[in-house]
Amino acid sequence: TITVAPSNGLDVVLSIFGSCSSTSSIRCINSNTFGISETADLINLNIGNTYYIKVSSSSTLNTSGAFTICIESNPPPPLLNDHCVD
Repeated sequence: TITVAPSNGLDVVLSIFGSCSSTSSIRCINSNTFGISETADLINLNIGNTYYIKVSSSSTLNTSGAFTICIESNPPPPLLNDHCVD
């Protein structure tokens, strides 16, 4: 899960790419408006691969500003036939 929180009136667009030269994103989120966080839940990523995160603005009025970014790893779901589970 990646969350980008702007500290001002920035209208965040969050994009994730599989390569630096790719023009097609794995995920692109712009569901909120000025000053509201954007969150992308990512699945089926490969361990060891490099992914690129682009944070931009959808507005032509306010195109720069500070933001915080949080990247969290959610644990995988339990295995179905796990004999160690009570």
